[in-house]
Amino acid sequence: MPSSKDLDNPIPDRILERMAKKNQNFAEAAREIGTTQAALQYVVNRERGLGKELAPRIATYLGMDEGELFRLAGLAPGNDETSDDYHESQLRLLFKQATPQQRQQIVDVASIIIRGSEISVTPKTAKGKARGNT
Repeated sequence: MPSSKDLDNPIPDRILERMAKKNQNFAEAAREIGTTQAALQYVVNRERGLGKELAPRIATYLGMDEGELFRLAGLAPGNDETSDDYHESQLRLLFKQATPQQRQQIVDVASIIIRGSEISVTPKTAKGKARGNT
């Protein structure tokens, strides 16, 4: 039997909303998520919680990062913008979305910031000229 905490979990409703928006049945949604129809129905019916393997897949299906999914499900601390967990999840999300070149730039800028140096980053065009300069 689901606990009251499980009933407050909005993830099953979000899954159903996403399925409706994509005009999907359980079999189609499960296939896209990468799980079985039965496993998806257990989660949506609140008969089973999010597992380690299913959580990242559902997060991707819903268009959110894992940290956000766990916060919404009440399985992680809230969205406290001063917490290290919040900042780490935001950086992970940005890093996942970045190209390899952008990832290196992120690491370079973070290294400079940590060393306490002031920095003025000016991206260059393919010709080597700074943007905005002619």
